[in-house]
Amino acid sequence: ARARLVSLLRQTQPAKFKRLAPRECALPCADGRPLAGDWYDADYFEHGVKSNWERGYSWQLFGGLFRRTAGMLADTFTESEVYLDAGCAKGFLVRALREAGKDCRGFDHSPWAVSRADEAARPFVALAGVDDYRFERAADVLVALNLFETLTEAQIKSFLARARPHTRHALVAVIQSFAGDAERAAYESSSRDLSQRTLRTRDWWREAITAAGWRQNALARLVERQLQAHELARKMGWQLYVFAPE
Repeated sequence: ARARLVSLLRQTQPAKFKRLAPRECALPCADGRPLAGDWYDADYFEHGVKSNWERGYSWQLFGGLFRRTAGMLADTFTESEVYLDAGCAKGFLVRALREAGKDCRGFDHSPWAVSRADEAARPFVALAGVDDYRFERAADVLVALNLFETLTEAQIKSFLARARPHTRHALVAVIQSFAGDAERAAYESSSRDLSQRTLRTRDWWREAITAAGWRQNALARLVERQLQAHELARKMGWQLYVFAPE
């Protein structure tokens, strides 16, 4: 009944719904359990109710960004041919990397997003979450763009440990992270992305990734600095992490 009333409110009083929706949508997150795949629906990807995407999440709007991201990765990891995009949503990076000549596949646990995957990427996108994805082959580069902060700490630790033996060259992650608590508080007061469960400092993330067996050797540190200094990363305000599997 509550869901029906919220739906009616959205149809009849959209302005009031916008004010109420974040509180309603946050309810499934409050008990600390992982977000279910069906939580990521049209209100997340299209309507900006649960996210910052008020204009929607489409190839038309984001194709250029993902093509530049694919170019940045391909230019950096010149010896890497096989990519896995964890949390790929509609498969935009999968499409862009395949256009760049790379063998890229992805997975996401949102049935809504996977069923609406980009047509060019659809054959290479699987419906799965970090807890149940089956690594049937190794990837040279594991990519996770703003995935880890949407997971619980238990999911983060488990997936990082499970993925490492199936990654040959590097983990490349964009993670919303902070220098300290004040910076995090300022971000939380302005962000409308309700999917972000684990917002931590950069030191916390480095320790978590290392604890799962990943290593940041001299080469990984060099590549991380190179990517962080890239024009695209600076423009997007990304916090990038690059770790080697051993």
